[in-house]
Amino acid sequence: MVAPSHDEDEDEEINEVIIAGLFGGIALLGVSGVAYAGTAYESFDTVLPVGQFAGWTTSQTKAYNNTPGQISISSVGSSYEVDAQMCTNVPTNCGAKVYYLNDGDFENLPNSYASGTTVRMQMQISTWNSVKVQVIGSWRSQ
Repeated sequence: MVAPSHDEDEDEEINEVIIAGLFGGIALLGVSGVAYAGTAYESFDTVLPVGQFAGWTTSQTKAYNNTPGQISISSVGSSYEVDAQMCTNVPTNCGAKVYYLNDGDFENLPNSYASGTTVRMQMQISTWNSVKVQVIGSWRSQ
């Protein structure tokens, strides 16, 4: 029986192809992770507490200076309306509030935050609520 021939040049070429493919894949992953989270809409499904207390979304990073964020409301529970504003992670530093948002509403979230600032959106029911209220939608900080 004869063993198959072994060509070291072929092995070297195969190794080069494998390494090139790995680096190419890593490069593609790196490019996709460059965008700021704040430029893409992020969904939220939040249950706001009783008594006009605030609820919060997760944080995003502002991509542009002094650019309004945006909120799109899909659904507010029952016949309630919600107020929203963009804030830094310190709740006392918030942009202007937008009022009385309801199913299907889209609004800008005014603010004067610099790019790179970590922000999140604060929401609360517009009028006194004696029950918890679910709010569903999406937002972006820009």
